[in-house]
Amino acid sequence: GTGPALDPAANEFLAFHGQSSFAIYGMKDAGICQEIEDPVNMFGGGVYLSCSAFRANLSIPCSSCGGGHLGARAECQCVCDAGMEHLMMVARVTLGDAHICKEYDAEAYRGPADRPRRRPPVNASTGFVHNSIVGESIANGGSHLRYRELVVYDRFQCYPEYIIHFKRVPGPPLGAAGGGGGGRRGRNSSHCHLPL
Repeated sequence: GTGPALDPAANEFLAFHGQSSFAIYGMKDAGICQEIEDPVNMFGGGVYLSCSAFRANLSIPCSSCGGGHLGARAECQCVCDAGMEHLMMVARVTLGDAHICKEYDAEAYRGPADRPRRRPPVNASTGFVHNSIVGESIANGGSHLRYRELVVYDRFQCYPEYIIHFKRVPGPPLGAAGGGGGGRRGRNSSHCHLPL
């Protein structure tokens, strides 16, 4: 789940955001910026957050080669350095009138390749655009996602609250017994996971 709302009237929560250490330090001073997100992501160009630290960890690239994260064009071939520090952001996110996506349709949510979307869909009952998208996990009735995704399209809906400094520990490959379940993790040789 998402945990208790900080401000129920605003639909406000704390959520995890995974990026490179360089990007996290930039966000500390400038805030989270949706322009850094790839517009061909699942729900278009928005700020992606998760209720799961494990899921946010999957978005953090290898500090050495820059590969091995979700959406990476290259697999990480580095050996996991148990002493390497990584960063993750905990952000206060205001979802407002959230659109709940259970049945994913790439054309509707991401848009065509030449015109990717940078906004949530229109609320049919009000005629106004939703404030965010909650991509629902399979465990909660969604069709595609292993973990719940929170996506906002206005950088002022996110406020960097904390930076978590952590180290990954060697573990079995994701999808192997005890490795945290399937998924699309690209770290071939390191097989790192976030100890919780």
